[in-house]
Amino acid sequence: MKNYNWENVLEHGDYPHGFVDVYQTTVGSNKLFAIINYLVQFDDQDRRAVVTLLLEGEKNFWSEGRVKDALYDCEERIKSVANFKFRNFDNLEYMTIQTFHFKEISNIEFGTNGDFSFE
Repeated sequence: MKNYNWENVLEHGDYPHGFVDVYQTTVGSNKLFAIINYLVQFDDQDRRAVVTLLLEGEKNFWSEGRVKDALYDCEERIKSVANFKFRNFDNLEYMTIQTFHFKEISNIEFGTNGDFSFE
């Protein structure tokens, strides 16, 4: 991860439940968390990643350039570990992203990851 100096907070998961990586950095005086979910791969075909950015501070602090830099870093991380996070990997065409803005983030604690099937 290149644009920012990231601290690896957590790596968790397995093939039946998917994987999650959590990284943290500080930009200016604001915290930035990147949560990368490598979704469960069904039939060795579906390779999907969801990136969630938690952005601390005023929304206007997080310019499009700062957010893109963080997403680029996430993309590089995904590419570097995809062969380990997916059973069968040849390419990943896109990642789904979401961002959340918080006035203050004091602490984050990992809960769980996995899949849930609707009946």
